[in-house]
Amino acid sequence: MSASLSLPSGFEFLLVPYRYLPVGGNSKSILNMPWTIATIARYCRRHNVDIIHTHHRFPELAAVVASWLCGVRTVTTVHSLLTNWRIVSYRSQHIISVSDVVRRRIIEHYGREEHRVVRLYNPISPMPRELPGDVLRLKNEFGIPIQHRILLYVGRFDDAKGGPFLAEAFRSNVFEREELTLLMIGDPSRKTVGSEVLENGNLLIIAPPQEDVHRFYYSADVVILPSIVDAFPYVMLEAGLACRPFIGSNVDGIAEFIKHGENGLLFPPRSTSEMALFVKQILDDQRASAAMAHMLHANVKGMAGPYEYARQIVTIYHSHVNDANSTV
Repeated sequence: MSASLSLPSGFEFLLVPYRYLPVGGNSKSILNMPWTIATIARYCRRHNVDIIHTHHRFPELAAVVASWLCGVRTVTTVHSLLTNWRIVSYRSQHIISVSDVVRRRIIEHYGREEHRVVRLYNPISPMPRELPGDVLRLKNEFGIPIQHRILLYVGRFDDAKGGPFLAEAFRSNVFEREELTLLMIGDPSRKTVGSEVLENGNLLIIAPPQEDVHRFYYSADVVILPSIVDAFPYVMLEAGLACRPFIGSNVDGIAEFIKHGENGLLFPPRSTSEMALFVKQILDDQRASAAMAHMLHANVKGMAGPYEYARQIVTIYHSHVNDANSTV
């Protein structure tokens, strides 16, 4: 059960019946909480549901209260680093965190028992293969000069992800070199692509989210993520799938997965000088950057895919059903 409509990838291959109950729209209003709780409880009784699995705090709270009425077990997956709603958050019987740093936050800040919280990295699906001529086609499509090196940013254009910070740093020529394009993908406020030619001839391109985002990774010379807060970013993993060098802020889930100098480079949050230094290092030392990119690729390839992830989730479900049966 979730506040967004996205089916759990991998479950269709396992012999475990599941139903998807979306919770969104007006039902996210606290005024509709009693109706939401009653709907969930009625649905669970009618369909003999054993477990409710939620992915956001509003449906989790509704599911926990509904479970008191209909006796089902509850599981929630926590994707973000949050600090508010301490009393009502993460009350499910089993809590899955997407990173170790999220797990620590749930235990230390929200006071949940350690045995209830397990870390399970999100699954990573294979990326479409790079095709000959992809880089040239993308540069022609976006008006990027052939000789330009591409710095790629993918994600929301907000302060938490560091998008505005990176754009302003690029405009101020912090990287101190020419023939660069900063390609920023993921600004939902934009309907079309915006390009800005700087005084030194460098190019800043900000574009809305793209469906074929793999093309941008394959075209990148370096992927940058200057987050202030980040639980466990997919951008980092997708850079690894594409075997591209990654530079990120030394925070949270990024620092958990990236080992500085081994599979990427880490700079202090908001440090334009060190960010620029590491971009220069990546662009100037192709042997070292390729070695780090290949190490990141190997790390990501070793992570669970959708099927293995779903199998681990089902194992958690079975443990809950068995626990419930043992108490009957």
